[in-house]
Amino acid sequence: MKQCPHCKSEILDDSLYCDRCGQHLMICADCGTYARGKFCPNCGGKHIIDPLEYEQQHKHEQSVENATDIEKRMAELRSTDGSITLLLNDAEEYIIGRKSPQFGKQLAGCARMSRKHAKMWCGKDDGKWRVCDFASTHGTKINGYPLETETTYYINDGNTISFAGYEFSFTEKIE
Repeated sequence: MKQCPHCKSEILDDSLYCDRCGQHLMICADCGTYARGKFCPNCGGKHIIDPLEYEQQHKHEQSVENATDIEKRMAELRSTDGSITLLLNDAEEYIIGRKSPQFGKQLAGCARMSRKHAKMWCGKDDGKWRVCDFASTHGTKINGYPLETETTYYINDGNTISFAGYEFSFTEKIE
């Protein structure tokens, strides 16, 4: 319940007019307080508007806030022996290989793996992770199935991905 700025009677929060005095109610766009005149009695703001306009502005602000809270997709590739862990996020494309700009140091000891073996990324349109082999010498597999070169394949949570015989378990995480 709020108070009518004209007659001081109690009114419902979503009222457009006071039930007692019939005055059209206005709201301060800055702080949401019912106001009359040119200035808000609460914050001194000069932007006094109709409650419906205030509600529309407030809904728009909330939808913009919610749009920035989009789920972030993360993933992890962990070698089956546990010696290598590669962390991925949906903002980048990753080169998997001994000369990878992101993982070159971790994968440098994988002698059979090509310098640029494969690419992994998360699709912006559907949020699904993908892998594509770069015509590597020793190939890439998903759950033991050999991939054709230069062809995109979807990866699911729990899949085992093999790059030149080095096996990694794929785990998807959503934040």
